[in-house]
Order: sequence, then structure tokens, then C-alpha cells
Amino acid sequence: NTPERMTMNTLAGDVATFIREQGLRRVTLVGHGVGGYLAQRIALKFPDVVSRLVLISSTGKPQNDKSCVFDPLFRSIHDPVPPAFVRAFYENQLHTPVPEAFLEGLVSESLKTPASVWQAAWISFFQANHEAHLSRIWQPTLLMCGDQDDSFSASDQAHLACHLPKATLTRHVNSGHAVHWEHPQQ
Repeated sequence: NTPERMTMNTLAGDVATFIREQGLRRVTLVGHGVGGYLAQRIALKFPDVVSRLVLISSTGKPQNDKSCVFDPLFRSIHDPVPPAFVRAFYENQLHTPVPEAFLEGLVSESLKTPASVWQAAWISFFQANHEAHLSRIWQPTLLMCGDQDDSFSASDQAHLACHLPKATLTRHVNSGHAVHWEHPQQ
């Protein structure tokens, strides 16, 4: 968790190394938001370790109206990371409320991460753009998105699906950016 290690390429390499060191051949990668973007990067750089992708509310091009609003906020945080910032970040992803204990757990765990790591990971994501390379992701890909996601809109999700050769797009009703938190039974 050092800032210099928080680049999309370094993180992708770390995950690929972990998969190989665990003796796994090819895995299904599941990623949400920035994690979905990282899963795409892994599939592009290390296709031999990925059999399938599940991308929850992800994108191939991070820069949009919403991320441009978040960018200066992430760049300006400092230690200690304010709990209100972390809570607002997670609450902003929701359309349907989640249990308070679950939300508190997310906030509590996230507060263990230094501001410099939040910033480095965000900047690497925000500045990245591998949209032009999405057609090289040959693995079957399930795209899950909420119909109320204002982080990556329905058109963002459809655009991503059009660029992934083996993509299936599913939209979940009354869900925001965090489909898997809001409606885990789906």
C-alpha cells in the first residue's frame, strides 16, 4: 500500500503474479468500478491468467462528468482521511440503502488506507484510458450495471459492451453504482 505501487499497470502485474504464485491456471476476475477497470487491464496485459470477467459498473474510459467532479476531491485529501469523505464516497454510489453495519464496515476498513494511496490509485485510474484496446479482450465478459448508476451511465455501459467482443450486458432495476451491495441476491 505505497503510493508508488498504486498504478494500474503495477496493480495488474501484482494480481497476475498472485494468481500464478497460487498455482491457479486461469481465473474469473470480478471487479467493481475501478476494480473492474483493473480487471480489464489484467485481461489486456496478462490474458493467460484470465478465463472470464465480471465487470460491475465499470468503464473503458474513466474520464466522464462524474469522475471529473471526484478528481479534485481525491487530489486534495490528506491524512487522516476524513471519515465523512469516505462515507460520502460510498453513499454516492448507492441508489438503494444498504445495512448501516455494512456501510460502517466499508468506511472503517477504508480509513486504514493512507490518503497518499487513495490519491495515487485514483490518479492512475483517472489518467488511464485503454478504450482503444478493449477489442483485444477475448474472454467472455458479464457486465452488470444498475439502471440508476450515475457514476457510469447506461450509455457508458452500452459503449463498453459494444467494444468487448464477448460481452453480455445486464441492467439491474433500482440499483446504483454498487449493484452487488444493493441487491446481492440478484
